[in-house]
Amino acid sequence: MLATILTLLIMSLSIPLWQRYQPHSPSSNPSTDSITPQQKARLHEIADLMSEIYETLVAMRYLDPSGIQRGPHNLTALASHFTTLNIDPAVQYLYSILPYIDPAAAGHSGFLHGGEFTDFRDAERVEQGRDPFYALYGVETVPDYDSEDGAYMRPWVTPLSQLGNHGSVILYDARRHLIWMIDQEGWSTTDLALRDVEEREPVSVNRNSFEHIPHRDAGEVLRDVVRWYRALDEVPTGGESDGWDEWSALGDDGSLRELYLKHGWPDAFDGDAFEVDVARAMARMQAEEFATEPLRVAQEHRKSAERVDSWLARVRDQLREGVQTDEEKWGARWEIVRAMAQAAHANELVQLAEHRVRDLCPGNVCLQPQGRPLWELQYLHQEVEEQETRLAELDEQLSEAPSEQPVLDDDREQRNKERGLLMRKLAVYRTAYEAARLEAEQQCPGQTFQSMTGLERLQWPAWRIEYPGQRANALQLLQDARELLAQVPDDLQRVRAQISDFIRWQEAMVGNSEETD
Repeated sequence: MLATILTLLIMSLSIPLWQRYQPHSPSSNPSTDSITPQQKARLHEIADLMSEIYETLVAMRYLDPSGIQRGPHNLTALASHFTTLNIDPAVQYLYSILPYIDPAAAGHSGFLHGGEFTDFRDAERVEQGRDPFYALYGVETVPDYDSEDGAYMRPWVTPLSQLGNHGSVILYDARRHLIWMIDQEGWSTTDLALRDVEEREPVSVNRNSFEHIPHRDAGEVLRDVVRWYRALDEVPTGGESDGWDEWSALGDDGSLRELYLKHGWPDAFDGDAFEVDVARAMARMQAEEFATEPLRVAQEHRKSAERVDSWLARVRDQLREGVQTDEEKWGARWEIVRAMAQAAHANELVQLAEHRVRDLCPGNVCLQPQGRPLWELQYLHQEVEEQETRLAELDEQLSEAPSEQPVLDDDREQRNKERGLLMRKLAVYRTAYEAARLEAEQQCPGQTFQSMTGLERLQWPAWRIEYPGQRANALQLLQDARELLAQVPDDLQRVRAQISDFIRWQEAMVGNSEETD
């Protein structure tokens, strides 16, 4: 009897973990009958390594751990989609065991190389996974993979990430256990290990085929991703859907990498201190941006005026030397009228911006450098205020009685997720504020942001772009357009139509309903 028990125990230990922890209801997920044990082991390797990548991003304080949603997942509701899209059973099974990121709970949607996390529990994501690069958007496709505009995602190939604002997508071949990392715009690899590998010549006439782009063993790629993050060869940055936050602001200039190293990443990492320093680095960056804003605006207006002046000079040269037909001549004259109006507008804005600089930034210094600790403190103070206000709004919304203003279950769930992230961020910013306050008291004793700058907030006095002469200039342009239209010969219909359309638009802009003579 004891021998039998020991035999059963040894047999159970010899079974891989992924086999011991299968869903209790296999029928609730795609059939695995056609998947070999070797292939299933490879699929679980992918799921496990994706989980390790996400856990690494949690350790880096990029993702909140509550945002990782591990498998297995019940995908019964997607069975018809899988059939319609002809998705291979191995890929269906992979979808059921992959971990997914809920950006609302995790705090970010941005993933590797400008891509974003994806979630194949969503039917729309499954469908988009058949065209992850939007290469066939608006194109009438054919099922032939060797046609010029044919499908390019074989049934057994799937993305493991999705496109952000361009960027890269990770593609996985479940039959050959290979991964590509492909940049949408460059149509080339972004795999750091394959940067020096030359592409082969395309063998398919399908212009979206990626077989020729360098690729390698899937397990090696995903293990390398973990290593890249640990070695800081890659630093997480926010995605397009995340907006402009600390990660997108500090990720490109190396600031985040320096802060990771400062706080002991990866083996002696003080994540709490790191997050506080990230908040303070963001505050300093924003304060510096604020300090030079009047100068920057003036420079932008100068560049704009230079571009308009160049345009005006170019059109005048064309009128003198390059026009041949009457239509070209009158078209150039119309372009000169518009360019002159824009030049007047642009140069007047330059004068106003430079006058503003003289008032606010004597000697081209808007805020004295010794006040930087106070600028940082003021930014953090305003951030804490805004976050506390938003938290109070969420609490009020979540506490409302159903009869007062019903909150749908999905909305309530989203607001609870937002509240959780906000509570965590608020704690970080409060700590950062206290640290900055102590530093400001030491370096700027007895002073405040207002006493040093004369400003109540990190906000310059309002400056209206609508300068006093704007309406007068608009009316003058309208008059010039009418006068030119009266001179254009009747047979030049295209030029006359352009001017007439502009006159109607300009009349609406200045509130003038007078009809063209």
